[in-house]
Amino acid sequence: MRRISARTAVYPEVAGMLQNGELLAVTVTGSCMAPLLREGQRLMLQKQTRYSTGDILVFAATGGELLVHRYLGPAPGARVMTKADTGRGIDVLVLRNQVLGRVLTADGVVIAVNAGRRARTALQYLGWVTKLVVSRVLARR
Repeated sequence: MRRISARTAVYPEVAGMLQNGELLAVTVTGSCMAPLLREGQRLMLQKQTRYSTGDILVFAATGGELLVHRYLGPAPGARVMTKADTGRGIDVLVLRNQVLGRVLTADGVVIAVNAGRRARTALQYLGWVTKLVVSRVLARR
């Protein structure tokens, strides 16, 4: 099992490992997912074929830096919409193939997303999708 920092630029190497279904340990840096995740926690993640609204994902940002944010839902063009729990807005839409996997545990404790959190995340997703659609419609006028 390999251990890396969530802020380490190693995407190509790690992506190849996870396609084989291996678990990966990632250490949290930063506080964008507080209070759920804290600086220094060790996360275990695994590639999944499907993700559900509210799941915590690890993905590669521009430049290969790994980020840990919440999955809101699908976006056009084989992309996904994610957001840091403490962030005001959504992230830049992430290509689905940049998602390394879903966080399974933090310091050995299972990360389970309850129905209430999934519902709140789904409402956030609908709000952001509505804003994107409205902005595109207005841009065409």
